[in-house]
Amino acid sequence: MGRVVGGLACALVSASVAHAGGPTRKVTIETEPEGATVYLNDKENGPKCEKTPCTIDLPAGEAAVVIIELENYAEEFEQVDVPAKRDSKPLKVHYELKAAIGTLVVNGAPGATVEVDGKDKGKTPARIEMPEGAYRVVVKQGTKTLYDEYVQVDSGNEATVTPRSGGSGPVAIKDTPEPTDPGEPTAITKPATPGKPRGNYFLGSGAFDVGFRKFSYDGNQTKMTLRDESEVGQVLAGPVLEVWPTEIAGLDLLHGLSILARFEFGLNSQTVSGNGLGGTTTTFWQSYEFSLRNRWVLANTGTIEVGVGYVRDTYRFNGAPSDVMLVPDADYQSIRLGVRGSLLLDPVEPYIVLENRIVLDGGSIAKRFALGADANGLHGGLGLAAHFGHLNARFEAAITDYSWTFKPDAGATFIASGGSDRIEEISLSVGYSY
Repeated sequence: MGRVVGGLACALVSASVAHAGGPTRKVTIETEPEGATVYLNDKENGPKCEKTPCTIDLPAGEAAVVIIELENYAEEFEQVDVPAKRDSKPLKVHYELKAAIGTLVVNGAPGATVEVDGKDKGKTPARIEMPEGAYRVVVKQGTKTLYDEYVQVDSGNEATVTPRSGGSGPVAIKDTPEPTDPGEPTAITKPATPGKPRGNYFLGSGAFDVGFRKFSYDGNQTKMTLRDESEVGQVLAGPVLEVWPTEIAGLDLLHGLSILARFEFGLNSQTVSGNGLGGTTTTFWQSYEFSLRNRWVLANTGTIEVGVGYVRDTYRFNGAPSDVMLVPDADYQSIRLGVRGSLLLDPVEPYIVLENRIVLDGGSIAKRFALGADANGLHGGLGLAAHFGHLNARFEAAITDYSWTFKPDAGATFIASGGSDRIEEISLSVGYSY
């Protein structure tokens, strides 16, 4: 309404001073802050001054309307009465400009990080005053993106963002104040429809592991043909890709559902010697995983994740067949049933992981025992995940323990009641999420 009244006043005054060649007086225009543009009566006539403070000519003995404009400040319409009588006293007017400020309100998801145009603005709930304009607002809880949208903040108004708990998609509501003029229509802005996925689409990482293996037999009666084995400093590396299919599809369900694929290959074969080995025997390690996982956020302070998948851990040897028969040549193909819990301490996330490995096939080591061999595995780990914008990192220390039960035939070449295959690993991965 202020601009409407100012515009009407501008038109009336323009009509009253529309004559040319009348007397004028110099008037100095000052503003706080400085640097404003000054127009006389009508902006269509162009600026009289492009940067305050400045001195302009105004018609003497008449009223004139000056229009003052400065980015991120409310536009001012002010009437200036210029005396017709000349005197030595300089004419000067000063205006305090009011900032064109709106408020961004972020509710819900207590403790989540708020970023505005890539800058950290603190934790939710938050009230942030900012100049009028459109801003990209991102709300994150740990590694999960709860909200990522552009929000319009208008001067004198509030724009409210309310992410749904656990990243199930946000609702953005722009509050519009009641009009001061009863005849002026009320503007209505509907809540945004969560048609676009709000969480991660994918996470691509490079993984680097260092492993230590110790295999020992129980009840070993043929130590010349069944030898214990230990390996130190085996290095694995490879890509890890995780995708969130429901987020990509924009579905409003199971936002924590992901598919993970991991491929790691051995980088440093080690030579095994002694204890009956005649030729050169080297180690060969690999590890693959395909898993389906779902993660839930609990009260915005922690998470729980369950998963099922296929894991193949290869701890094999290359060499002469007669030598390979003497070492624990294992190739574990397992069904993975896992659970993972974490605390959301943005930007870090400490976690613990536990898995049961249902071994489907243990490799050639099982074929040495005529009456059969069974294996099962357990996996546990402690780790720390961290995220810095789109960059993600993870450090983990883990132990995988495969237990064997052997059923040898009396008088056979290989006789043992069982075995333990313990693999300790330190892992580091760095990746990019989108």
